[in-house]
Amino acid sequence: MIDKILLGEFLKTVHYKTVDELIALPDISDTVYLGDHLDGFNANLDNAALIYLDSVAQTRGSNILVWYHQIDDGRLTQRYPHLRFKYDHRSHYTMFSLSEYHIHPDLSYQNFICSFNITDHVSRKLLVAALHRMGWFNFNFCSKGFACSVDEVDGHIKDYVGDEDHLYRKFLIGPDTHNFFQSTNMFKYQNKFDLDNMSRVENKLTQSFVHVVAETMGTSYYPFVTEKFLQSIATRGLFVCYAQPGWHQHVEKYYGFKPYSRLFDYSFDTISNPIHRLLAMLSMLAKFSVLTPAEWHDLYLLEQDTIEYNYNHYFSGEWIRHTSQFNIG
Repeated sequence: MIDKILLGEFLKTVHYKTVDELIALPDISDTVYLGDHLDGFNANLDNAALIYLDSVAQTRGSNILVWYHQIDDGRLTQRYPHLRFKYDHRSHYTMFSLSEYHIHPDLSYQNFICSFNITDHVSRKLLVAALHRMGWFNFNFCSKGFACSVDEVDGHIKDYVGDEDHLYRKFLIGPDTHNFFQSTNMFKYQNKFDLDNMSRVENKLTQSFVHVVAETMGTSYYPFVTEKFLQSIATRGLFVCYAQPGWHQHVEKYYGFKPYSRLFDYSFDTISNPIHRLLAMLSMLAKFSVLTPAEWHDLYLLEQDTIEYNYNHYFSGEWIRHTSQFNIG
């Protein structure tokens, strides 16, 4: 069981989420605590908040220590040479949200994909559009907490594929998608991670072959790890994540959770373009969609050792010890 952690100073600090809030401060301390996704990173790893902090540190002539609940793989330090990044698992407190969850329903496959989409990040609009177009958005197993328009999704497609939008539109928008985009479907699922909310989806997880995790800001270009994939870890299920490029490799290297490489081809994870990556991921999953629940179960057994490893890695707290080797700023 994971020990309860007192967050101490992390609960007492203000987490500045936008560059405007940072700029409005009368002074910037030598130590800054940052939280949330910071509005993401572009392909050059530009981030408005970090660019501002780096410029302040450069002007000052001394580095600023940045505590962040995401692990720097070395690229952030290279991109922002006047900042020192440091990670502490205590600031990543949502990762503890399922630490007391130990008894899940038995595996009983009835459905191909479950996916829980609450807020309307661009990547979630693209994901639900693609799942619906593929015929995989089962309203009993997939949530969608936002309405959007065909024009919105059309604009997002053009943003990422330019003149090829007519091609990629075919995979995301169909003649019957207007009503789907306008609808919401939440089955009382909420934007929080606790045991009560977990009880609303635990059966959906154990009755679905694969959980397609809708990570926060999948259109960003630097891995952002939240607790969402732990829903599958805690229910001994299979998952793939629509997230930032390199997300799965990042989770394996820095958090110690193993991929399900006997079943899934993670080459999609190397694709930078978010629409190309999304369609490559779904194309990889497509071959499983034609199988029966009994065949899904047989494939599940191929990954049982990895599933048990990940389950124990989380509930033993070993993931904390694994991340500790990367805490040096």
